[in-house]
Amino acid sequence: MKKLLSLAACLMAVTVVAVSCTPKDKPDGKCELTAFSLSSSIAGTIDAAAKTITVVIPTSVTSDSFTPTFTVTDYDVVTIGGTPATSGETSVTVADGTKVIVADEVSAMTTEYTIKVVSTDQKAELVAVSFKASDNTLLSEDVAPDAIASEMVVRVPGEAFRQELTVTVEAGFNDEIKVNNEAVASGSSIKVDTNFPIDITVTDSVDGATAKYVLKVGKILDYVVTKLGTYAEGTMNDLSMSINPNDNLPYIAYTRKLDGEGNWGVSVAKWNGSSFSLVGTSGIADVSSRGASKPVLAFAKDGSIYVRYFGGEVASKPTVKKFEADWTLVGTAGFTPHNNSTTYPHAFFIHPESGKPCVFWCGSTKKVETLRTMSFATFDGSEWSSTIVTGVIPALATDQSTGNFWTSVSMVNKSKAYIASQFNNYGYYVHEVNADGTLSTIIENYVPADAPHGLPANLQLKEGPDGALYVLAAVRAGDGSMQVFTVDQEAKTLKTYGSGLPLTIGDKGGIDQDFGFAVNPVDGLVVVAWDDSESTTFSYLDDNLQWAFFPGDFDDGTSPFFVEFDKDGNGYIAYLNDAKTVVLYKVALEPDILPGE
Repeated sequence: MKKLLSLAACLMAVTVVAVSCTPKDKPDGKCELTAFSLSSSIAGTIDAAAKTITVVIPTSVTSDSFTPTFTVTDYDVVTIGGTPATSGETSVTVADGTKVIVADEVSAMTTEYTIKVVSTDQKAELVAVSFKASDNTLLSEDVAPDAIASEMVVRVPGEAFRQELTVTVEAGFNDEIKVNNEAVASGSSIKVDTNFPIDITVTDSVDGATAKYVLKVGKILDYVVTKLGTYAEGTMNDLSMSINPNDNLPYIAYTRKLDGEGNWGVSVAKWNGSSFSLVGTSGIADVSSRGASKPVLAFAKDGSIYVRYFGGEVASKPTVKKFEADWTLVGTAGFTPHNNSTTYPHAFFIHPESGKPCVFWCGSTKKVETLRTMSFATFDGSEWSSTIVTGVIPALATDQSTGNFWTSVSMVNKSKAYIASQFNNYGYYVHEVNADGTLSTIIENYVPADAPHGLPANLQLKEGPDGALYVLAAVRAGDGSMQVFTVDQEAKTLKTYGSGLPLTIGDKGGIDQDFGFAVNPVDGLVVVAWDDSESTTFSYLDDNLQWAFFPGDFDDGTSPFFVEFDKDGNGYIAYLNDAKTVVLYKVALEPDILPGE
């Protein structure tokens, strides 16, 4: 028994000795972070000496909650913002200044780190660049490019062109700027020589992204008038001009009389960019018995060319021909039931919806129902039909004076057709022409100022930017003037646009001057070519809507003037000069000369 107790005591003693001899964990003498990330895309940069953790967080990240991953030295535990954290498991809130504490479990060592949050937009960008009037005595207002792009152009007045100017630049978040390799603080200015392109480099100071820009300073371009050339075919008369929307070139229709011919024939010519050339054969009307007059062009959507003239085949009646391989008759010659008045122009066009030739006309033969009324004729593919327009125009008085249909002019775009009209002792009318020839009234009996009624001569209807309609019409009030109006379709009225041009109303109530008129479809420039009784003048409405004059010595004209713009904003002016020769001018922006080009 004593032996057994002794053995047990001995075993217990061995056990106690064994336990007391197990070595404790020894401190590694370190307590530090070795890696730290807020997410897979946001890694921290640890500065062991400064005890900081810098994290670059994109501005696109809107949450401040993260589940960090990190590594530490042996036996260390981590607390982030007061929350014990396990790498890749614990969600914590992180902001600039958040504390990260690393504590050693087997010693009294602790290390405290401070999180430094740096935001980045992950891009380098130029936000604004401008030349301010306050910094540049040669400028009356601030100027800047239309948009920030890798290549930019800013335009200055002529006196500031190719001068030393001060430019102001502004960059984006964290971005640094160099202008011509010289550092400039964002929002600050630097002088530059605008004879040369200006190089601008923007670098993001956080992530190193770089963007490069080139700024060129050009001149604000002025419109100039250039004479393109002249054109003659025998003795010429009755000129008209239109732009073919399909090839974007001006066409002219005219009457001409060649040597040995007794009657006026009709020809059509096209400007090919350097000269005029005939479209089809010369002399497209049959003038063996009588002369033709007043040719007018019209164009269909498919590019087909039509011309309407009076006389030739049938005296005092209109005939329409279409150019195919050559000029072919549309329907029958002299298609209206009665003779036409040709004192003032009447609309001729191809309706964009129906594709049919359309004519508004006024009978000139007495004792017939069409005398001084507005009639509409159209070709349905096999024959012409003609009806008297009623209901949306003033009624013709029994004395066939008041309400007399004087004139109508047309304007056609891709989808709609419009006419502007004038009736005796009434004001101006604007209608939309429906595909069936009926009229929808836009403006009726507009009498400008205190004038008793409008005048038919020189009435014109044109389209400007964004489909806006413009009218040029005579105003009787005061000394009389030619006035540009805008068509307010919602208010159903004409609105004065700019000042008027001087006008002389003759003893018989006619207008002594001839006016051509058009509106640039690109920038809205209004151009008028006219005879001021002393010389031919080309005028335009300036930025203050006052009439300015194109400089130049222009051929004196003896016929109505025609002004048309193509869809690219190039204008053309055509008329017959004193020698009865067609003279053609171009209205366009002056050549653009930019630095480095």
